[in-house]
Amino acid sequence: MFKNCLGALNRTYIKVKVPEIDKPRYRIRKGEIATNVLGVCNPNMEFIFVLPGWEGSASDSRVLRDAISRPNGIKIPTGCYYLVNAGYTNGEGFLAPYRGTRHHLSEWRDGCAPINHQEYFNMKHASARNIIERYFGVLKMRWAILRSLSFYPIATQIKTITTCCLIHNLIRREMTLDPGEVEYDRMENVDINEEDDIIGSIASSDRWTNWRDELAKQMFAMEAGGSSNDNRGDESRRTWSRGEKEALLVLLDEAVASGQRCDMGAFKPGTLNMIERQLAEMCPNSGLRATPHIESKLKKWKKQYGIIYDMLNKSGFGWNDTLKCVEVDSDDAWKAYMQSNPSAKSWRDKPFSIYERLANIFGKDRATGHGAQTPIDLVNDINMEPDNDQFDDVGSPMSMNQPHSQLPTQSQLRGKRKAKSKDVDIVSGLNNIADKFIDKLATQLDKLEKSDINYPQYLAMELDRLGFPITDNLKISKAMRSDPSNVEVFKIIKTDAQKIEFACGFLDN
Repeated sequence: MFKNCLGALNRTYIKVKVPEIDKPRYRIRKGEIATNVLGVCNPNMEFIFVLPGWEGSASDSRVLRDAISRPNGIKIPTGCYYLVNAGYTNGEGFLAPYRGTRHHLSEWRDGCAPINHQEYFNMKHASARNIIERYFGVLKMRWAILRSLSFYPIATQIKTITTCCLIHNLIRREMTLDPGEVEYDRMENVDINEEDDIIGSIASSDRWTNWRDELAKQMFAMEAGGSSNDNRGDESRRTWSRGEKEALLVLLDEAVASGQRCDMGAFKPGTLNMIERQLAEMCPNSGLRATPHIESKLKKWKKQYGIIYDMLNKSGFGWNDTLKCVEVDSDDAWKAYMQSNPSAKSWRDKPFSIYERLANIFGKDRATGHGAQTPIDLVNDINMEPDNDQFDDVGSPMSMNQPHSQLPTQSQLRGKRKAKSKDVDIVSGLNNIADKFIDKLATQLDKLEKSDINYPQYLAMELDRLGFPITDNLKISKAMRSDPSNVEVFKIIKTDAQKIEFACGFLDN
């Protein structure tokens, strides 16, 4: 039904523990501290690509853009595509469902049949794309370390996520029946509907949109005829004067200085209404309201700031403090950046005098993605460690994603056996990586786990959480660490009451 479909793509959040100063960048909208993990899988629930490490506050658009621009990132042959959810733009190489139309599997239960070609397409799309949701569900259910906080450094936590994905592939390859999937199927409400973030990392096109419409109509024609209406509304716009913009910037600076700013550049409830009243005093008869005027201006400024911020964090880009614009070392660097960031096209040498002021408003906690790693990055890090020569002959798993010299022709894409063979090559390439470095990484993790290097920090934080005063905290920690097996027992106790009883035993002694 979905010819030339390579698999499904989506993101998930995995909770991590980071230093206090980094928490704002890792905090997601629900308030949890997590890393944004991009995953791509094939129909056999084996992952083709994984990119953990981006901070939770990063939008899916930035993570996907990074995955596409990496040397060993996602490569999509012409004519092929991945299924994505409604949070992604329907563009070349990424087939998304119709927005504003039912697109979750649960919405067609209890006999609620689709009534037009768009709903029918969304139903079939959701059924096929659900494979990535099942993949994430089985992965988290299989590995308890992905469901709870870890006391390892963040770099080790990111490597652990990649390792779990690789071992998951190994299990799928070696075992005829995956016990993790069997257990997952026994659970109720297995659909995982992530919140949709409306993003625009992949440029849409009329050709791709028309192709989706034709595909949807062909699919629906097999069941029943139908039509759809496209209702669009016009949004009114307001032009801000220079004085109004300056007044808003001054008030935003004051709001930040007074502690009204939250993580990720947002403001506390009621702040914009307060700014509205202050603007009315500074700019009488302006008629500026918190909604939609101030909200719209903040959204525009935040988008512009993000574009420049991302450019300045790339090699070959710099800030001209005199002209207040972005400068590029060479045309080649600019062309390469434009291939994955077309939204920045007009910003080369374009003055933007308020960038530094917006950095104070939006920039403090902006995600950087410096800790994001693909499996190849992980292998390269291990190769750089002293006395490690186990991975010198490891090839790139992403090289299996496409030929080195040229992309396949349309005729080559038609054969099912060729497509199947290609899919096997992708997985075998990743499995080759898993076979070669899992033993090494497992040994390293085992050493960390068995050592008591993290015991003082763990015990101090856990005993403090349980309510022990600092003097008792020190006594219990010292007594427990005299025999590391005591700490291991303490770690596996499930309830707080049992932990307190266990710890008090050392205090009494």
